[in-house]
Amino acid sequence: MRPSGLPLPPLLGFTRMADLVTPSGESQPLATAEVVVRETSALVSTSSTGAAFAKPIVANKGAGAFRLDPSTLESKAGALCRAVSNTDYLFQEAIHQHDGMSALYPYSLNTLRVLVGKRPGSPATPLSVIVRTGSDGRPVDNAHAGGIFVGVDLETGRLKKHGHQLYSFGGKRFMTHPDTGLAFDGYVVPRFDEVMDVVLRAHEWMPHPYSGWDIGITPEGPVIVECNPGPYVLMMDVAHGGLKADPIFRYYLSSQGVLRPGRSPRVSWPMASPATCRRRGTSLVPIVYP
Repeated sequence: MRPSGLPLPPLLGFTRMADLVTPSGESQPLATAEVVVRETSALVSTSSTGAAFAKPIVANKGAGAFRLDPSTLESKAGALCRAVSNTDYLFQEAIHQHDGMSALYPYSLNTLRVLVGKRPGSPATPLSVIVRTGSDGRPVDNAHAGGIFVGVDLETGRLKKHGHQLYSFGGKRFMTHPDTGLAFDGYVVPRFDEVMDVVLRAHEWMPHPYSGWDIGITPEGPVIVECNPGPYVLMMDVAHGGLKADPIFRYYLSSQGVLRPGRSPRVSWPMASPATCRRRGTSLVPIVYP
């Protein structure tokens, strides 16, 4: 997406069948932990933030991600060596986040998940937003790793009153972040208007009508972390008190022919009982696929 002028974390390298490939095209097998330390140290040294973030190219729920800096390379080398032998990885500069986002929780990159829809012949439209933070000292903000998610008002960029965890982590609800004590209600997401501008411009490049964009916020502005076509919407549903009750989301569903007046929407129900869904942290409501 870089030719489009959209903000992305600089690429440091990637692996292909356990070989590390740099942007210059050089390749080096990552066969041992010692080689991993040597080669990733070289990558980290080129990062303007002094750290790198490694994640599987194909993965979900934040699984298999590593934050790498000079103080942690040796302790993580063995696990990273095993990981790259099983799947291909992407290495990017670690994002230095805005102080306003670190105030929520300082130990992870806290991202916004922005749900965007697009109808044929019409511009992209923001449908729903949440902010996600880590918790309990964990270095990732993913809700499936115990992170906390909070609804964000589309008009003002202010957080809603309550943060939430998935049922698999107790389904707890918080008025303040349990690690930092920061109150959620009314807290303003920094540079929110810029975030919305970036995601709407980015979505115009996508063939998918419906995607979830993960955005980090730096002192210089928003950065696209990744795009998720057909995103998991349970967090949005919980954080906003039911997506089908939201007039913007209902209008989008109606425009896609999913929701019609006086008729039930075309949906996919979870193939499990409500009790099983609660234990697994999966959806207790229909998942809508436009």
